[in-house]
Amino acid sequence: MRKFRILAGTLLLTSVAACAPVQPSAPTASAVSIGGYHSCALMSDSSVRCWGQNSEGQVGSGSVGPFAIPDATRVVGLNGVREVDAGLQTTCAVTNDLYAYCWGTDTFGQLGDGAVGAPSATGTPQQVPGLSDVRALGVGERHACAVNNGGQVLCWGDDQNGQLGDGTAGSPSIRATPAPVLGVTGAVDVAAGPDHSCALIDDGSVQCWGNDTGGVLGDGLVGSPTIRAFAADVAGLSGAQSISAGSDSTCVALTSGGAACWGADSVGQLGDGSPNNSFQPNPSSVVGTSGLTTVGAGHYFNCAVASNGAAVCWGRDFYGELGDGTVAAPSTNPAPVGVAGLSDAKSIDGGAGHACAVRATGRVVCWGSDNAGQLGDGQTGTPSDNPSPVVVKGI
Repeated sequence: MRKFRILAGTLLLTSVAACAPVQPSAPTASAVSIGGYHSCALMSDSSVRCWGQNSEGQVGSGSVGPFAIPDATRVVGLNGVREVDAGLQTTCAVTNDLYAYCWGTDTFGQLGDGAVGAPSATGTPQQVPGLSDVRALGVGERHACAVNNGGQVLCWGDDQNGQLGDGTAGSPSIRATPAPVLGVTGAVDVAAGPDHSCALIDDGSVQCWGNDTGGVLGDGLVGSPTIRAFAADVAGLSGAQSISAGSDSTCVALTSGGAACWGADSVGQLGDGSPNNSFQPNPSSVVGTSGLTTVGAGHYFNCAVASNGAAVCWGRDFYGELGDGTVAAPSTNPAPVGVAGLSDAKSIDGGAGHACAVRATGRVVCWGSDNAGQLGDGQTGTPSDNPSPVVVKGI
């Protein structure tokens, strides 16, 4: 454009370059959370984008279906988000005003709205009534939990295995509104598996409750009792800084830079170097790791990210979920293997047969099973298994 300016009483005409409008930068991802067959990313503009299976509306596109959405899609009507957590077919988020919202299936009261299956599923986020001051979330297969700023944990949904931690198991079998977990104080985070839940405490300890099949509660006992409807300490554990609950194991990253897991070890998912087809009810060290900051538990496998950006996974590799470029070669890896070509990871998580990570650039990559578009590369099942990271479209 041309601009006039006056200098010392003289009118001068100067020519300047045309002013192009400033284009806002596209939002990037800051964290990722994986459900059973869908994936979600928290974005730099505080929105959420999800992709994959949408049979129950868990992608949050505003509708229930289509079955697969293979591109990152913005969750409708949800802004100012600070955390997202994906469960099997339900997803929940915490907003900056510290309220919780959930969407997806409600067959077990997972939406926390006081009604079970009314509607049975929704693709639009619904606020969880009576829940405020939320600090963190954990969403499992049929239940969800939240931590408030007072360090209290509240859970809702299926309680057939005591995973709500309210002192009862299956009485009632479904609790569609949040209720406090007994025996937990000072919580800073919570993780939910299929039938158990665990809280990270501000002193670096961990407490768990629910179904103890396989020793997944970490109390030093296996199934004694099988169901524990109140929280108890994980035996001998200290220095935990992050936690993730998988299908039959639970893992933590430690302030020392290592990691520890407990539960079933049928396919090496504890990462202790030797699958023994048995149960480990005490935390065992993950071998060959250092500088770890976060863990992400999946279905029979687990992953972690180190401070230098390295990403590793261990356990089952039936679908290429370990990300090392191979499928089932071997099918069991009891020691961590590096995710191929990934050296700048910031966040990682695992699902039923796939995993995803956020890179330092803010892009998201995924690997493993793609039968429902959960890898987010714009295709569904082409190929059906991808053992190397692919870039998620739309982020």
